[in-house]
Amino acid sequence: MLLAELRPALGAEPVARVLLSTLSSEPILQVLEKGDGERLAVSLRSMVTTLLDA
Repeated sequence: MLLAELRPALGAEPVARVLLSTLSSEPILQVLEKGDGERLAVSLRSMVTTLLDA
């Protein structure tokens, strides 16, 4: 399901841009290079869930 469908008032496009742009940042790339992708996925899931519950 799309963020815009779940929370239309949230402003899905800006939120998506912020979330996606962070994935190419140096700290995130370092986490992935270390093999901590699962930890990153859990963190992102938690952040998105919090946004949806707000």
